[in-house]
Amino acid sequence: MDIGIAPDLRGQIDDYDVAALKGLGERIEGIFKTNLAQKATVIASNTRGHCKNYAASNVLDSRSGFKTYWATDDNIKDANIVLDFW
Repeated sequence: MDIGIAPDLRGQIDDYDVAALKGLGERIEGIFKTNLAQKATVIASNTRGHCKNYAASNVLDSRSGFKTYWATDDNIKDANIVLDFW
Protein backbone atom coordinates (compact mmCIF):
# COMPACT_ATOMS: atom_id res chain seq x y z
CA MET A 1 0.00 0.00 0.00
CA ASP A 2 1.59 3.25 -1.11
CA ILE A 3 0.23 5.98 1.16
CA GLY A 4 2.48 8.69 -0.22
CA ILE A 5 4.09 9.83 3.02
CA ALA A 6 7.74 10.84 2.94
CA PRO A 7 10.03 12.12 5.68
CA ASP A 8 10.86 15.82 5.83
CA LEU A 9 14.38 17.29 5.63
CA ARG A 10 15.01 16.20 9.24
CA GLY A 11 14.18 12.61 8.32
CA GLN A 12 10.96 12.68 10.34
CA ILE A 13 7.32 12.24 9.45
CA ASP A 14 5.16 15.33 9.92
CA ASP A 15 2.99 15.29 13.08
CA TYR A 16 -0.16 15.68 10.98
CA ASP A 17 0.75 12.57 8.96
CA VAL A 18 1.62 10.63 12.13
CA ALA A 19 -1.81 11.46 13.58
CA ALA A 20 -3.50 10.45 10.33
CA LEU A 21 -1.63 7.13 10.28
CA LYS A 22 -2.59 6.41 13.89
CA GLY A 23 -6.21 7.10 13.02
CA LEU A 24 -5.98 4.80 10.00
CA GLY A 25 -4.43 2.07 12.15
CA GLU A 26 -7.20 2.36 14.72
CA ARG A 27 -9.84 2.22 12.01
CA ILE A 28 -8.30 -0.89 10.41
CA GLU A 29 -7.98 -2.55 13.82
CA GLY A 30 -11.65 -1.81 14.51
CA ILE A 31 -12.76 -3.20 11.16
CA PHE A 32 -10.94 -6.49 11.65
CA LYS A 33 -11.46 -6.83 15.42
CA THR A 34 -14.22 -9.39 14.96
CA ASN A 35 -13.34 -12.36 12.78
CA LEU A 36 -16.57 -12.84 10.84
CA ALA A 37 -15.28 -16.01 9.20
CA GLN A 38 -14.41 -17.82 12.44
CA LYS A 39 -17.72 -19.72 12.57
CA ALA A 40 -18.04 -20.23 8.82
CA THR A 41 -18.17 -23.62 7.15
CA VAL A 42 -15.31 -24.10 4.69
CA ILE A 43 -15.51 -26.24 1.57
CA ALA A 44 -12.74 -26.75 -1.00
CA SER A 45 -12.93 -28.16 -4.50
CA ASN A 46 -9.81 -30.24 -3.83
CA THR A 47 -7.59 -31.10 -0.86
CA ARG A 48 -4.08 -32.51 -1.21
CA GLY A 49 -4.33 -36.27 -0.82
CA HIS A 50 -7.65 -35.89 1.03
CA CYS A 51 -5.38 -35.29 4.04
CA LYS A 52 -6.51 -33.45 7.19
CA ASN A 53 -3.13 -31.66 7.32
CA TYR A 54 -4.16 -29.69 4.21
CA ALA A 55 -7.91 -29.37 4.86
CA ALA A 56 -9.86 -26.30 3.81
CA SER A 57 -10.75 -25.64 7.45
CA ASN A 58 -7.09 -24.79 8.06
CA VAL A 59 -7.65 -21.35 6.56
CA LEU A 60 -9.57 -20.51 9.74
CA ASP A 61 -7.13 -22.13 12.19
CA SER A 62 -5.94 -19.04 14.06
CA ARG A 63 -5.01 -21.14 17.11
CA SER A 64 -2.01 -22.57 15.27
CA GLY A 65 -0.49 -19.15 14.76
CA PHE A 66 -1.42 -19.53 11.10
CA LYS A 67 1.08 -22.38 10.63
CA THR A 68 -1.52 -24.59 8.95
CA TYR A 69 -2.83 -24.09 5.45
CA TRP A 70 -5.04 -25.47 2.72
CA ALA A 71 -3.35 -27.13 -0.26
CA THR A 72 -4.45 -28.88 -3.41
CA ASP A 73 -2.96 -31.83 -5.24
CA ASP A 74 0.00 -30.90 -7.46
CA ASN A 75 -1.85 -31.41 -10.73
CA ILE A 76 -4.72 -29.07 -9.80
CA LYS A 77 -4.45 -25.77 -11.65
CA ASP A 78 -7.91 -24.36 -10.94
CA ALA A 79 -9.30 -24.70 -7.44
CA ASN A 80 -11.64 -22.82 -5.17
CA ILE A 81 -12.50 -22.50 -1.54
CA VAL A 82 -15.91 -21.39 -0.28
CA LEU A 83 -16.76 -19.96 3.12
CA ASP A 84 -20.42 -20.40 4.03
CA PHE A 85 -21.44 -17.88 6.68
CA TRP A 86 -24.91 -19.32 7.25
